Amino acid sequence: MKIYNTYVITGGTGFIGQAICAKLLQLNKKVYVLTRGATLDKNGVKYINWDIENAKLGAEISESNIAIIHLAGAGVADKRWTASRKATIASSRIETGRSLYKLIESGQIKASAVAAASAIGYYQASDTALIETSPVGNDYLANTCVEWEKSSSALRQLNIPISLHRIGLVMGASGGAIKEFVKTFWMRIAGIPGNGKQIYSWVHIGDVVNQFLYALDNSLDDVYNCVSPQTATASDLIKTLASKCLNGKFLAVNAPSFALEIMLGEMSVEVLKSNNVSSKKIVASGFQYQYDTLDKAMGQIATEMK
Repeated sequence: MKIYNTYVITGGTGFIGQAICAKLLQLNKKVYVLTRGATLDKNGVKYINWDIENAKLGAEISESNIAIIHLAGAGVADKRWTASRKATIASSRIETGRSLYKLIESGQIKASAVAAASAIGYYQASDTALIETSPVGNDYLANTCVEWEKSSSALRQLNIPISLHRIGLVMGASGGAIKEFVKTFWMRIAGIPGNGKQIYSWVHIGDVVNQFLYALDNSLDDVYNCVSPQTATASDLIKTLASKCLNGKFLAVNAPSFALEIMLGEMSVEVLKSNNVSSKKIVASGFQYQYDTLDKAMGQIATEMK
């Protein structure tokens, strides 16, 4: 097992990035976050300006034997998918991967291993189990994931092990998909998208953090799904969350598919499709999920939200 004392994180200000930073600080690790902002120190993290276009850092990282966690990318669900937004989502992932390659190649970061994010949007819709070698989809998000992974995988040319993690629907009290699911809870209404029968492959934020660190510690060099061993229908997931948060007192209301298509546009495809993604490969490597059931995950999230 490899032990790293220094970590460099891209996308460190996002939901997953903040959770990883917090975990690393608890472990007394040194943490650098690459950002477009000014170089500064904040809450135990050193933020360094990253000129992505020119692949230059605003301050030196002198340490060697560094582990990199590559999460950079504009939020997929933050805004409606206009042509401009779709271009931003794609370029923010692909160009940062290319820039990171140049930072390492030039010696500005002395990296020993990389764990990089991807997404289960890589796969075509399916009710049957999807493994890492299952066919890629043929839509905007799948095409983006393919190019995203290519830009990260190029780091292998520098003889650096890189694990790619296709992340599912991330669940946590302070961000991710939860903020959308709880919007109607104040009315004691659980909004179910479409007929609610579509399968959601979800994962608790704590397990996302642990999977990335596990991959680095064990020098994994492959593609892995990052999803809970227990999938759930959209209806079961949201009803379980509502039951935990509202002590079982709520009304489930289905939002018609056509209404979601009007509100969300092209993004509605992702909300309404089934993605039955398997975690067997990472589990077979020895990784253990802490929140391996919907009941455990939603119980912890509800407790934290109260």
